[in-house]
Amino acid sequence: MEIILKDTDIFDSDISRKIEENMILVDSQLNKEYEYKMTVSFHVELLNDIRVEDVDYKVRGWEKNETRKDKINNLLSFQLDKIDKCLSSCGYNIMNMSIQGDHLETQSIIKVQIIRMASQQSNKRSKSPKVMSIVPSLSYTQDLVSKLASKELSEIFSKIMNAIPDKKIWSEALEIEQTDNVNVLWQAFVNQYSELWLTTSENEKALINKLKGKFESAIMQSVKLKRKSNI
Repeated sequence: MEIILKDTDIFDSDISRKIEENMILVDSQLNKEYEYKMTVSFHVELLNDIRVEDVDYKVRGWEKNETRKDKINNLLSFQLDKIDKCLSSCGYNIMNMSIQGDHLETQSIIKVQIIRMASQQSNKRSKSPKVMSIVPSLSYTQDLVSKLASKELSEIFSKIMNAIPDKKIWSEALEIEQTDNVNVLWQAFVNQYSELWLTTSENEKALINKLKGKFESAIMQSVKLKRKSNI
């Protein structure tokens, strides 16, 4: 479900009330027995707005409010905290809530996305832990994650390449047409094992075992072919 708040922006102190009013209008579509994920998006260019300098919100007393970065984080924390309290008081189970800067159609709207979580019906005795996150710039965060992933995968790729430099074995292990082009091997490796850089320990173990098995099989095949050629 998506709700668009018009004629407003991230500096509006009434965002929480406006979200609540709009959710009441679609209340029949929201079952308060279930848990939901909510993403509140504002136009990222507003982070450059001169109004940031006038921000004087602090959700927690010990937080600083000196630099522009402090003020942006305090503003977003304030809005997120206020929205959370408002919706909780209305009985909505928003267990995953985030606020993010994105490239919206215009600076004068707030976009709210609500998705029902895959968990079972909410149980007051065993509720999921609430997750709240602040993402000042979604595009910057996505670029950063992409760079971190590329670096991590590159290190794994290089370690294996140093240990097994035979491109034929690599081609066999990755199940692609035989090639000596390292870039082609790298792309195939990323496509098949991109989850290695950030995943659960269980999934990582499964991927490592799969990768290990593929290379062991390719090496054994290479050894067999060499033995046959020497006969």
